Amino acid sequence: MNKILTTLILLLPIPTLAVSSLSDLVDLLVGLINTIIPILISLAIVIFFYNTGMGIFGNAKNSGEAKTKLKDTLIWGTLIIFVMVSIWGILNIIGGEFNIMQRTFY
Repeated sequence: MNKILTTLILLLPIPTLAVSSLSDLVDLLVGLINTIIPILISLAIVIFFYNTGMGIFGNAKNSGEAKTKLKDTLIWGTLIIFVMVSIWGILNIIGGEFNIMQRTFY
């Protein structure tokens, strides 16, 4: 815990040095969020396919309970990924329609 806290304290001044106004801070935060969202969606898809593969090929028993759990996992995983991508797409459409600058963090 101390190592994580120390790292955060040491890295905290780095983004603040680049911020000279509130607008710059908002741009920095929006850019960070725009960078993190595709990574989270990709991670969710990888975890979904990993769980699917482990459910299909990892169950030697093929019991009724394991099949029910796999079915529930597939349904909820598909639903969650659909919601994530839909919200992200809707926000991008709204941002494009109102000509809101969408910046990425580089």
